[in-house]
Amino acid sequence: MVKPVYKRTRDGTSEFFGAYMHEYGNNKVSQRIGIHAKTEDDDSASEVTQYAIEKGEPITDHSRPTSKTITLSILIQEDTMAKANKVWSKLNKWRFDGTQVVFKGAVVYYKHLQIEDLTRHGEKYTSTIEATMSLKFVHFAKTSRIKKKGKKM
Repeated sequence: MVKPVYKRTRDGTSEFFGAYMHEYGNNKVSQRIGIHAKTEDDDSASEVTQYAIEKGEPITDHSRPTSKTITLSILIQEDTMAKANKVWSKLNKWRFDGTQVVFKGAVVYYKHLQIEDLTRHGEKYTSTIEATMSLKFVHFAKTSRIKKKGKKM
């Protein structure tokens, strides 16, 4: 059993979820989406050169990390299928709009993610949607402006 990380109280009853998501920058509890993450896979990879490296050259110059990918197998479980579909639509809108999200599960907790893939599986339940989701970590580059002496930028 996955340890609950999110508790939602509605109509006097408490529900426990193994994970939650929300828009980055909007940490209101009311805006969180509770989901059951059956699996949480965290993939970290690097792109390593296929070419020979000259002797004495720093090896770190020939490897660069790629974007982190989090793959989830989830259940969206609500009181009714209409409510589950509403949660599905919100996730799909975040994917379509490229919205940055936060994901906190039993194993994985990251900010600055975007939904890369969202796949709904055949309906087996009356008020639950089974799906898989891939999240990609967004890296931000820092740039600087160089001001030339005597000129305004």
